[in-house]
Amino acid sequence: MSTDLLQATCDKFLGGQVQAYQPKKGYRSGSDAVLLAAAVNAQNGETCLEFGCGVGVASLCLAKRLAYEGINYTITGIDIQSTLIDLAQKNTDMNDLMQKPEFFVQDIKAKFSDWVHIQPSGFHHVFANPPYFEKDKSFAPPDESKAQAHVADQADLDIWIKRAATCLTGSGQLTLIYRADALDRLLSALTPQFGRIVILPISATADEPASRVIVRATRDAKGKLSLLPPLVTHKDDDYTEEVEHILREGGSLQKRFDFQ
Repeated sequence: MSTDLLQATCDKFLGGQVQAYQPKKGYRSGSDAVLLAAAVNAQNGETCLEFGCGVGVASLCLAKRLAYEGINYTITGIDIQSTLIDLAQKNTDMNDLMQKPEFFVQDIKAKFSDWVHIQPSGFHHVFANPPYFEKDKSFAPPDESKAQAHVADQADLDIWIKRAATCLTGSGQLTLIYRADALDRLLSALTPQFGRIVILPISATADEPASRVIVRATRDAKGKLSLLPPLVTHKDDDYTEEVEHILREGGSLQKRFDFQ
């Protein structure tokens, strides 16, 4: 076993349908990655790109769902951390997938003219869980890898959104999961390159405020912002049936977005 795998745990997602090595310490994917994958509305033959893919959990969960739905897809993931990309490449080989995602090291904040593997206007979907804690306003995790994944500022977020617009086709969709209490920052970054913005709040229980939001926006689109009824994750200390179906069976959130 390689040295990096000795420093990792092998975790199961979608009820064991997806397995992924993750660092024992540092940034680790959880339910946010699975919910993000469930929100990407890829159609047959479309291309998908994950920003900040880490060890590839969201991309692998998306690939598993699309294969189950009989959808032909192409999925690519990029991340600045080479150690995480090494694990992502091992993870894609470890899982039985119809079409395996590809993962590459790439600094999203670098000038786009310096990017490799990624072509402008080459993707129908970009999806991401961007860093959501503000520099100098939040407690930065002591682990450098985790800090890179979680801490940024408004300028960094603006660059992520700008790069997403560059990567997307005309009318391509950007899907993000983000902190609910920082939604104003995200909406500011999305304007004016994106429109037809749809927001799905995520609450732990029916009587709690949302802690996360899933935001879907369309490049170069016009239209009013839509706020959907919240997705409630728990009832009586257990996952709701809807969320259980997503987390354990790889279900889709598309019916939620069809509500608008």
